[in-house]
Amino acid sequence: TNNTINASLTPVFNAENATSITLYNNTFYDSAYINGSDSAYLSGNNMTELAEVMDFNFTNSDSITLLSNNLEFVFISDSTTLTIQSNTLLRMQVEKTSSAQIISNTLNNNANVSIQLSDVNSSTLRDNTVKNNTGGISLLNSYSNTIYDNWLQSNGFGMNVSSSQSNTVYNNYFQNTVNVYEDIANTWFMSYSCS
Repeated sequence: TNNTINASLTPVFNAENATSITLYNNTFYDSAYINGSDSAYLSGNNMTELAEVMDFNFTNSDSITLLSNNLEFVFISDSTTLTIQSNTLLRMQVEKTSSAQIISNTLNNNANVSIQLSDVNSSTLRDNTVKNNTGGISLLNSYSNTIYDNWLQSNGFGMNVSSSQSNTVYNNYFQNTVNVYEDIANTWFMSYSCS
């Protein structure tokens, strides 16, 4: 709690095979890795940009909670039962994951796709604000997800749904260069303009 974490080697923080990690109100000056560590709880943490790409990287870790952090790039793979809520991020990439709740995050002003989901199933994305990015939300090989009440504005594309089906998408707000790409039918309900 309340630490400044910096080192000459990357990552500046590395947890392997731990349980019940809590990181609260810390400032990170470079990347942090958490692998094989369940029940991680991160809240109020910040990343300060000294390197070109800084990330929080989680692999093989279940029951992760990211709440009210200000981070750059979050990468999560091979994990289940995630809560990613009320964070300010540049982008996130989630893959090989199920039972994720991605709620009320802000992802703005990024030269990449802001939310990338690959092989993500039975998860919910709602109330996220995604503006001024190369791409908004991308789904690849992802099934049975629910995506609603997201604000997608001034992105190169709003949503790209590729090789993904049985997803339910509704009540999202779109105003992008291209609002939606889709190559397989999913269930779409009402969408709105961001005007």
